[in-house]
Amino acid sequence: MFRRLPVFSLITAVVAAAVLLTSAFAHWDIPETGQGALGFVILASSLADAVRLSQTTRKSRSGQGGADDDSEALALLKDDELRQWLEEQTDQLRSESKRLADRSLALQQWMQFPDAIAFRSDSDHNGARNRTDSRVDDRDRLPKEAFTIAVDPLASHDQALMKLIDAKTRELFENIKNDTYREKTDAGYAFKTEQIRDDLFQLVSDVAAIYRPDDPAPLLRTNVEAISRATGRASLRLLVAIESLPVSLATYDFQSIYKLVTQAVKTFGLYKSAKPYLDVASTMWLAGRIVISTNPITMAAWWAASKATTYGASKLGQHVLDQQAVGLIRQLVEIVAIEVASIYSPMVRYRDVHWVYGVELVHLASQLHLSEAAKLEAMRQLAVLNFKDEYGRVALMRQLANGASSRPAQYRPAQSLSPADRTIVAEKLEEFLLTHVLTGAKLSRNNAEKIEQWQVATGERLEIQFRAGQVDADEKEQRQRAVWALASFALEHLGDEPDALEATLRSTQVWQGVHTDTQVRYLERLIEQPPYLYHPPEIAPKSALAAEFLSDLASLAARLGGMIAEVDSAKEAATRLTVGQIFEMPRQSRESVLRVTAYFLRSDPEVVVGQCRKLRSESLIGRQLPPEVVESGAWLWESSGQPIPVPLFHQAKWTSQADDQSAPKTAAVIRLGDLLVCYAIDPSPANLEIQILSCCPRAEVRINKLAGYIRSDCELVFPDRSVVVLPGSTFGSYDEWFAGLVSA
Repeated sequence: MFRRLPVFSLITAVVAAAVLLTSAFAHWDIPETGQGALGFVILASSLADAVRLSQTTRKSRSGQGGADDDSEALALLKDDELRQWLEEQTDQLRSESKRLADRSLALQQWMQFPDAIAFRSDSDHNGARNRTDSRVDDRDRLPKEAFTIAVDPLASHDQALMKLIDAKTRELFENIKNDTYREKTDAGYAFKTEQIRDDLFQLVSDVAAIYRPDDPAPLLRTNVEAISRATGRASLRLLVAIESLPVSLATYDFQSIYKLVTQAVKTFGLYKSAKPYLDVASTMWLAGRIVISTNPITMAAWWAASKATTYGASKLGQHVLDQQAVGLIRQLVEIVAIEVASIYSPMVRYRDVHWVYGVELVHLASQLHLSEAAKLEAMRQLAVLNFKDEYGRVALMRQLANGASSRPAQYRPAQSLSPADRTIVAEKLEEFLLTHVLTGAKLSRNNAEKIEQWQVATGERLEIQFRAGQVDADEKEQRQRAVWALASFALEHLGDEPDALEATLRSTQVWQGVHTDTQVRYLERLIEQPPYLYHPPEIAPKSALAAEFLSDLASLAARLGGMIAEVDSAKEAATRLTVGQIFEMPRQSRESVLRVTAYFLRSDPEVVVGQCRKLRSESLIGRQLPPEVVESGAWLWESSGQPIPVPLFHQAKWTSQADDQSAPKTAAVIRLGDLLVCYAIDPSPANLEIQILSCCPRAEVRINKLAGYIRSDCELVFPDRSVVVLPGSTFGSYDEWFAGLVSA
């Protein structure tokens, strides 16, 4: 510390001060020489301190420079670690930013789901409460079964909305029929964009006026967010609707789509003729996205087999496409109307028969222990339902995958759906239960109790009986209900036209029990107002009438035809069927209907289904075969137009070559005129997969008899060297058993 002080100057100053004080108190006079010497000493000491301090400062600076150099070296050594640390922090920030963005996106999607809509509405009604506390309370209440969505005061306008959709659908149908939206120019036809814009604006304005009747400008009461979300949902639904057609319509230009729809409209001509197919888009179960191969015969069979497209169908191919194209008109109007209505009443998207069924299906899966196949079928059904909200589809699929309940009570189906729609939901749930849960399963007492509890709770929510009870109607009225049920079954599941109902009903016991004069009146009413929707009739269970009805229903379900009504010649079928083709054919809906009806009337579903299978097999080939073989054979037969019975054999052993050492594949063989087809069947709960193994004209196949003591088998050698061995009849005649196959 002393090295940096002016020591000499301080000492000299102390000495000079002492001398001066002494001379002052002692009254000494200091001579001028002494005063000069004293000043010189002070100056000398100051110079000495200056020299000393300058040297000390230089040394200090030299030492400080060394320390700085050491700090710089240390900083250089830590620079890489610092850079690495900064990079790690940057990565963490980037990861956190992405996580927050994903959560924000998930939150935005969640806000489209029903729970979130009710959550927002409830929060808005409690503005006086603390916003944060309100949200926490609402979230805590959401998982509880007792929580129900508040009754929407605008729900009373839904009926007016449906009437408006029907009216606008008819108006659009007539405008397309009259080509109102195009005008002829020198270069061809051009769209009238002003006309399209005006009609669209009028539709939007009419929907807004329903939910805001006292507002002179209801469209001005909306906001950018609501309109943007509604537009996004509408675009997504429109894409799904277009993809539901059995062609790649989404890639077509607007001119081609309009031409396709115009052709379909002109095919039907009258709105009355097209109305059943227009109703498909609103009240029925659309087949949805096609997940099968694009082979024409596969596409046509798949669509014709779907009961959503067989209402009165009498043609295949273009006619099936016309049905779906006409249905697109209704969907277009409905999409716009529903999304505009959802701006004012968001829950309108969930007051819908498709949504309620999807919610009940997910709840059923959460209450019962479903097999993996049943869960897969439930997921498939959710994927093809005609929801009015694609975000809702995602929500239900997540709940199904997680085994969570969809809380169906919150949607108040008894208040939001008509009795007819609730009946459809109950029947579809019964069909799923009987087909995918109870089939071939022995229920334990615990599972039986769970099913009983589920049925009771669901019946109370829907206010629908799952099984028939006491019927307050006389025998005549019950017979009329049975006649109407048979007629609707023929229209919906057999593809009959209303004019053909008399021929269909004539052979039934129920119809024969009706007086002749009454039959005439019934036919007039059935033709004037065809019942396109089938429901099990409310008749006394286990009665004589119920037994007649179930027997008649099984006979109608066993009838061949209705799956592909317009058939091709065998020559055309030969050009269509090629080796290696794979067809996915959905299971026929007839057996599901039989199970639901028998269950409703308190009869054994398997007995009724077994009767149908027996009649169908005997009609097709004259003997009993497994149902998968009969179903696949019937489909191939309908695509060929050959007379019945047809030669059909199963349990055949197919090998690709005569010297093939691999295990033979189990297959079936059918003769369609001059064509021999060997195919393999891969059944699943949802469909039958048919793979063509060998196929060629009968004259090109070499047929060999494999004689034996107990039975004689038949060997077929195809031109591609594939070999099929058909088992013969035990102790039976080879010539009689294979007569339809070996005869020229």
